Amino acid sequence: MPEDRTGLQALRRNSILDTLRTHGACTRADLQRHTALPRATLAHLLAELLAHGEVALNQETDTPRLGAGRPAQRYHLLQPRALYLVASCSAFGANVALTDAGGTLSEIRSEAFTGWPSPQESLRAAAAVARKLLDDAGLEPSQTAGAAVAIPAPLTPGTGDLGSEAVHRGWAGFNPGAEFGRALGRPATAENDANLAALGELRHGAGRGIDDFIYLRIHHGLGAALVLDGELYRGASGHVGEIGHVRVRDFGPLCYCGGQGCLSPLVTSRAVAAMLRPIHGPLTLQDVIRLGLGNDTATRKALIETGRLIGRTLGNLCSVIDPAAVIVGGGLVEAGPHLLEGLEQALRSHTHPTVAEHVRIVPSELGKDAELLGAAQLLAGDHQLGQ
Repeated sequence: MPEDRTGLQALRRNSILDTLRTHGACTRADLQRHTALPRATLAHLLAELLAHGEVALNQETDTPRLGAGRPAQRYHLLQPRALYLVASCSAFGANVALTDAGGTLSEIRSEAFTGWPSPQESLRAAAAVARKLLDDAGLEPSQTAGAAVAIPAPLTPGTGDLGSEAVHRGWAGFNPGAEFGRALGRPATAENDANLAALGELRHGAGRGIDDFIYLRIHHGLGAALVLDGELYRGASGHVGEIGHVRVRDFGPLCYCGGQGCLSPLVTSRAVAAMLRPIHGPLTLQDVIRLGLGNDTATRKALIETGRLIGRTLGNLCSVIDPAAVIVGGGLVEAGPHLLEGLEQALRSHTHPTVAEHVRIVPSELGKDAELLGAAQLLAGDHQLGQ
């Protein structure tokens, strides 16, 4: 739906809600008189509001009516849900949504960034998307129950600052929660995106009913999170899951952490695109996904080999942790089964036989929504991770 159309629908919904706040329970005829909305439009919007749990319909029984027929039906406001403003932000773009603790995402907005914005520019751009979303929903930032942003890097416990190994140049020592909150106009918290995605999967996705699992995110970088006994585990310095910085070669591409031979630069979406460049030319992540889904031979081989590189390191970790499952998310998982095929092959040959027999390798059920839903759980007090 075009943006102006979306904004018009939001204004119309708000006119219905404002009428119910002002006049209390109303019949459909009352609402049509107060809002001047066309009958068909009003019926459609009322159906949406009923489905979203914002209004309820009850049958009037305590007032007289003339003639035969059913008693008048009146619409009234339900107790408002606690809505959270959640976002994910990197140097590449932002996703923003309103959600509740029950896992209902609504009003999702996305924006890709061009160039290489500074951390301030990235977070301010994400906050601008968030403010537009709130404006369209008829909400002020202060009317949300909380705000949180997912960041692709570990944060220092107690301060919320990014460490020296921040995933994007210029982000080290920066406090993303504070900056996002200033730009948004309300206090906000920040947390590592893999941690939040693991929490989202634990509550709403592939991790439901699993007490011990590793969450792995393969996208522009490689990150992981660890769930033990049904709880996220952060470790002493908040750096659990930095599997991308395990050294797998004596020499290799320079990693953003300053080291060489790290796993992360070898297995990201950019690394896969670089492998395919001699055959297909320059590729975006969406190109890789398209080719993978089309079972392109070169792409399939590149994804399988990428999975094997990850699986060798992950297998050693599984021997130590003994998880029930490894949940794999991120953009490369969308390119078909090839990456998981290679990952599983290598993992099972590089871990203890008993562990290999029991661990399950499963794709994320929530995709890019995982970290947004996890952020809502964080804000609802499910886990006190952020600072």
